[in-house]
Amino acid sequence: MSSSRKDKFIITKLNLTHLELCRDLDRIALNELWSKENWKKELLDPEKICLGIIYHLELIAVCCGHSIFNEFNIHAIAVHPDYRKKGLGVLLLNKLIYDAKEKGCQLATLEVDEKNNAAKKLYEKFGFKTCGLRKNYFSNGNNALIKTLRL
Repeated sequence: MSSSRKDKFIITKLNLTHLELCRDLDRIALNELWSKENWKKELLDPEKICLGIIYHLELIAVCCGHSIFNEFNIHAIAVHPDYRKKGLGVLLLNKLIYDAKEKGCQLATLEVDEKNNAAKKLYEKFGFKTCGLRKNYFSNGNNALIKTLRL
């Protein structure tokens, strides 16, 4: 699927009505990172922020995270493969960071697969710095880089 330059992507706050859309995108873009129960918890918890972009009744991008005291942990960011390189990750991450600041957070953290170059480039654009490593963190055995950003 392609989109034209005239397309305007709108960020939507996701809730339980978006559960199956989240699971569909998870299968396509995250290799089934979370179970149905994980997604339910993510969408139901009022302390968590789940944002998405729905286009032609399909969830094409999602990001989620939550705050603990003054720190915001980013759980997931995914963009449908057909819509990558259109700035959707930047759009969602900008909004997620803005919302985290609004909640009083001063630091954002995340884990990224050390082999996911596209994601690492996105986070570097925002100024995230690597501060640690989690060995064999992902189900595929890959290590995770721990990244932080002062908000």
